[in-house]
Amino acid sequence: MDNRIIRKRKRGFAALITALIMTVQCALAVSADYVTWNELTPTLVDANEQIGDIQTIYTAMATCTDDGEKYARVEILNSGGGSHNPPIYEESRRIVVPALGHDWDNGTVTLEPTATTDGTKTFTCQRCRETKTEVIPATGEPEPDNPIVPDIRTYPVIDTMPTVLFTVNHYQQNTDETYPDKPTDTYQVFAYIGSVLSPDVKEYAGFISPEKQTINVAADSITTVDYKYERKTVTLSFDTDGGTEIAPITQKFGTAVTSPGAPEKEGSEFSGWGPEIPETMPEEDMTVKAIWTEINDDDAAGDDDIGTDDTDEDSDTEDVIGYCLEITDSEPDEETFALISNAARKQGKVAEDDFCWDIRLFRTINGIKDKQIHKSDEPVEVVITLSEAQREALLKYSEFSIVRVHNGKLKLIDCLFDKENGVISFESDRFSDYALIHEPEHIERENDDNPKTGVTDQTACCVLLISAAVIILSRKRKA
Repeated sequence: MDNRIIRKRKRGFAALITALIMTVQCALAVSADYVTWNELTPTLVDANEQIGDIQTIYTAMATCTDDGEKYARVEILNSGGGSHNPPIYEESRRIVVPALGHDWDNGTVTLEPTATTDGTKTFTCQRCRETKTEVIPATGEPEPDNPIVPDIRTYPVIDTMPTVLFTVNHYQQNTDETYPDKPTDTYQVFAYIGSVLSPDVKEYAGFISPEKQTINVAADSITTVDYKYERKTVTLSFDTDGGTEIAPITQKFGTAVTSPGAPEKEGSEFSGWGPEIPETMPEEDMTVKAIWTEINDDDAAGDDDIGTDDTDEDSDTEDVIGYCLEITDSEPDEETFALISNAARKQGKVAEDDFCWDIRLFRTINGIKDKQIHKSDEPVEVVITLSEAQREALLKYSEFSIVRVHNGKLKLIDCLFDKENGVISFESDRFSDYALIHEPEHIERENDDNPKTGVTDQTACCVLLISAAVIILSRKRKA
């Protein structure tokens, strides 16, 4: 056989073996990190040799508890004036990679401590999933059936001035206007005989504080001071916003609230209260307002209409009548934004005050703005150009709606978001407050090399290299 053919086959076989070795090394390596040759101290490289790539090879990976091992593989391109084809590879001495140590999480309480017994808390290593347990000392606090610990306030006791120990109890009234057997709070305090004692009262939300008691301390003084706190009487009022009236509810703080029937309003559908009616009476007086959804096209009297004949009969010349929209960012008041948020919540969406606009329609005469128009016979196309910040914020969402608030009535309007041009468009025949609502924010996932297969770019390159070597070898054999 021709020596040239034999040499070609040998070179092809060597290329295949080299590719296989590189693949195995890539599989052993956790990452393709490179180090300097000086760091790993070469053993067979002298000053006359030209060095190419230096790659770190892991023969054993470090774990939480065990050391790992690595060495460097250096490519020698030429030495002594001659080049190597293929290159020669040499290996450095082995280097110990210290154990990583455990990466404990914040721990989970697996046994709650009590007043007399210790609890436990378990920690899990986020790297190897090993666990460890720590003791949570007993709290020393009272058991749930005895929640009160006297707060003994002590003062210096002078032998010549005897003292009396007083117990001060604070009772909160029950919802049935009785008082509990056990106080809500209690503490003890010493007072000298002959002094005047006036224990402080407390402030509790929803309760009326009693007046301070004053006691002239004597040897036969009473030793218990009871303070009783009456529940406040508060009123829950209903603003029906033009609907049928609903009588207010006046009850003690904390008592159960029976929700009244829904009010009625011509041309509108009742959508709830803003804010919602609480289950129990609040700490202070409170007013809730009815939320209405428009169900027909009839608006309050007095609105100007585009269809109104505005021709000036006394004018000798015919004026050119037109219309223009004025769109400005707005900050709705708390009441209006509460209506918008409630409407969004009912649609499974959310509202943000960064996406609210005041949209007005004006009549123009000969190109000059004349007066504001509040409604039109035919829908008018509205195009809102978003700011760069608004556009970037909306790119993460896919579902949008427009909420219109006009004369206290709400209406949902479909809209289109042109992501490329950064505009929102819709049609409307009423002009006042508008807001955009969208579905809750989605969680974005980081891109992996190949999350389904776990194949990294490095492994893919090695596979391609092997395939290329096999193809070359096959072609040479055919030749």
